[in-house]
Amino acid sequence: MTHEELDALWDFSDPAGSEARFSALAEGPLGPTAKTQAARALGLQGKFEECGRLLAEARAECNDATAECRWQLEAGRRLNSMRRPAEAAPHFQAAWEMAGAEMFYRIDALHMLAIASDSPAARIEWAERGLEAARSATDRRAQAWQGSLWNNLGWELFDLGRLEEAKAAFDAQIEARISFGQGDRLLPARWALARCLRQMGRSEEALAIQQELAVQDPTDAYVAGELAILLVDARSQESAVDGEAGAGDE
Repeated sequence: MTHEELDALWDFSDPAGSEARFSALAEGPLGPTAKTQAARALGLQGKFEECGRLLAEARAECNDATAECRWQLEAGRRLNSMRRPAEAAPHFQAAWEMAGAEMFYRIDALHMLAIASDSPAARIEWAERGLEAARSATDRRAQAWQGSLWNNLGWELFDLGRLEEAKAAFDAQIEARISFGQGDRLLPARWALARCLRQMGRSEEALAIQQELAVQDPTDAYVAGELAILLVDARSQESAVDGEAGAGDE
């Protein structure tokens, strides 16, 4: 089994099932890496103590540079999920340096540094470096990181109030999700664009997108929350227009 085949066992919507699949491979040729992925699945379930114990086992068994790189990634992700980004960032830095020519994991580390670094400027720089690496990669799997990196960059720019640049990043994210067949990430990508449009005062465009998303997934709480805000705004604008029209009547 290759590392790519191992990664294909992930179902991020079912971390418990993913954990079981990786645990079943813990004694195989890629056992240390399978354990790191089972640990990641535990982290996604909020089981951080179990995650830490399994990562300690995996660390003792790492037998090559790729396994060590992937251990660093998952050790960092655990700490970042525990809201300890300052402790997580050195692990991602180490993974980036260890990955060498393994571009998929190198870009994964850049993507995580774009989340865990300690300042907006640093996070933007890492996201841009990740995008540069993904665009120049020859491996389509590595290229496919572009969607996540555009998402990271978009939210950093959004938080800084650089809304035109944020919108451009969210537009690029949507294009990347479509180009790389990441249909399962298209709804949150379009949600991000609509949220940015609302912040820009383009509420009608934002409302149209959120209404389309509500049809696609009526249970999505984030879509429902934005729709509630946008519909209140729309009613307020209608009332204001009606009030202006009434004031002009004789």
